[in-house]
Amino acid sequence: TCDYVLPDDSALGKDRAHDAGEYFMSGHASEGGPGFKFKILENGETTNGTYFQLLDRTTGDCGVGDDSGCGMTKCSPPYHTHLRQYEVFEILNGEFQFILEGNVHRAVKGEKVVVPPNAKHTFCRGPSMKDHEELQTRISLYPALNAGEFFPNIVGIFNDAGQNPNPLKVVWLMCHHHIRLVDIPGPVHEAMCVMLSFFGPLLGFRIVDATYAVEPSGGGVPDEEYIQKTAGMA
Repeated sequence: TCDYVLPDDSALGKDRAHDAGEYFMSGHASEGGPGFKFKILENGETTNGTYFQLLDRTTGDCGVGDDSGCGMTKCSPPYHTHLRQYEVFEILNGEFQFILEGNVHRAVKGEKVVVPPNAKHTFCRGPSMKDHEELQTRISLYPALNAGEFFPNIVGIFNDAGQNPNPLKVVWLMCHHHIRLVDIPGPVHEAMCVMLSFFGPLLGFRIVDATYAVEPSGGGVPDEEYIQKTAGMA
C-alpha cells in the first residue's frame, strides 16, 4: 500500500446529483475488440478544478500482469509520471496490479492507491483475474487541470493509428498535459516539449480534436448495480 496523503480527498467517491457527462471510448476500437473503456464521472467544471474522475473498465483481451510487471499486457499505459497531479485509484472490481517506482504491488476491491506527483507508475489487470472478468477502477486526478481534454484525445489518436500513432504527436499531447514518459530522460523531454510547442501546430497537431469529442449522455458516480452489471456478475 501507499502512505501518501492527498491534499483533500473528502469529495472522492461522493455521489453527486448533477450531470457530470459520460464518455465511452474503446482502447482497441480499431481492432474490433472491447479493450478498455472509460466513463468520465467528474471534470474540472463540475468540481471547480479540484479533481477529475473517471471509471476505467479493462476487459480480458487486455491480458494480465505478472511478477515482473505489466509489460506483456495490451492496454497498460507506458511507464510515466504526472508532474503536477496526484492520481488516485479506487478498485471497484477485480485485482489491480500497479508498478510504482519499479516495484510491483497489487490491490483488490475496496482498496485505494494514491500516487503522488512525479512518481513513476503504470498499471494493469492482476494475474488472478479470469478472461471473463472486468477490472473496474475509479481514477481521480488532483487537481483536475485539463484532464477532461486529454483522455478522449489520447485514446482517439491511438484508435486512428491502429495502436501505432505518431510518437511526436503523443509526446506533444503529453507535454501539454504535464505528463512525462519515463523512457525519455527529463532534459530530453523538456527540450522536446519546447520544440513541439512551436512545431506541433505547424505539423497539424491539435490539443483538442473535435473528431474525438462525444456528447455527454449521463453522469454521476457508478452505483453497485452498475458495477455488477458491467462486470458480468449480475
